[in-house]
Amino acid sequence: MQEKSKPPYYDLKTNIIKLAEDFTEAYKRCIEGKNARIDEYGRHVTSVVNIPAIVNASFACELYLKAFLNEALKEHQLKVLYKKLPQSLQERIKSQMDEKLKDLPIYNSFEDSLDKASISFVEWRYIYETEKSIGFMGNRINLLLPFFKCFLNILKNEINDR
Repeated sequence: MQEKSKPPYYDLKTNIIKLAEDFTEAYKRCIEGKNARIDEYGRHVTSVVNIPAIVNASFACELYLKAFLNEALKEHQLKVLYKKLPQSLQERIKSQMDEKLKDLPIYNSFEDSLDKASISFVEWRYIYETEKSIGFMGNRINLLLPFFKCFLNILKNEINDR
C-alpha cells in the first residue's frame, strides 16, 4: 500500500526582520528580468515588473527602519521613519547612499531621493488611480529602482551588524 503524500509544511515567521527579508526577496524576483528577447527595434528587452518591485522594496525598507526603532508605528513614510533613527545611523546611511549613487545621472542627493521615495509604498500601490504621464513614471522608476536597491542593501547590512 502506497503512503499518502503529506501536504507541504509552511513555516510562517512574523519577525519584522524576517518579513523585511521576504519583501526584499520579492523585490529581487521582480527585477531579475525574465524572458529576454529582442524587440522590433533591435533592443534587448527583459520582462521586469517595476511597479511591484517598487512596492515590495519600499515596504521592505519600511520594515527594516521599523526594526531599528523597535516600536509599533503605523507609519509608511520612509522619511519620517528615517528621521527617527539615531543621528549616527542616519549619517552612516546617508554617507553610504551618496557614495554608491553619486554617479547616477538623476541622483541629486540622499535627501532629495528619500523625499521622492518616501511615500512609494502607498503611491505606487495605487498608481492606476493617479493621472501621471508615462515620462513622469519612467523618470521616477529610473531613480527609485537604483535608490531602493542600494537603500535595501545598506539597511539590511546595518540591521545585521547591530
